[in-house]
Amino acid sequence: MSIENILPKKNKNRIYINSKDFDNPVEYAEMFANHMKKIGYNLDFTTASLENEIDKLISKHSRSRRFNNFMNSLFKNHWKSRLRFERYLTAYIGETLIRVYNGDWKGQYYGPDNPYGSNYYSTAITIGKFSFWPSHFIENYLTNGVKSTGTFYEYLYSKNVGSTGLSSRTGGLIEEIETNK
Repeated sequence: MSIENILPKKNKNRIYINSKDFDNPVEYAEMFANHMKKIGYNLDFTTASLENEIDKLISKHSRSRRFNNFMNSLFKNHWKSRLRFERYLTAYIGETLIRVYNGDWKGQYYGPDNPYGSNYYSTAITIGKFSFWPSHFIENYLTNGVKSTGTFYEYLYSKNVGSTGLSSRTGGLIEEIETNK
């Protein structure tokens, strides 16, 4: 099943004028979770869903699959679908961590159908003194594969996993949150 076919349908009612048109990540996280439940992924805003479902979902749609040529072709030809996928995952992962650890969204979130802006630098969550940009891991994983980042489960619980080049902390997200909340 292609990435286009698993994502919720585009919202044709929303009109974007420029990069100051932001979206609500909570709305998109809930929409994504509800849609993914219908096709067999248990996205229920729990740590268990991050541990068990994100790797299953993300590995099907990254360059790390055995069908690298097919996936590379898919993402090259369907980069808008990949962008939508990344934006839904950003909302879901961020909102799950916010609900579990009592955090807040910071910055601007650009939803899956918003043609302006990038969540890489603009969308973060804060939990206590800790800040996290959910799209960093997702974009790196989708672009470079599991060999570069490690699995999301490893990212949640392990130190020094992968070589994302995103910051000095490349794993152990839960420990970082627990230490700094």
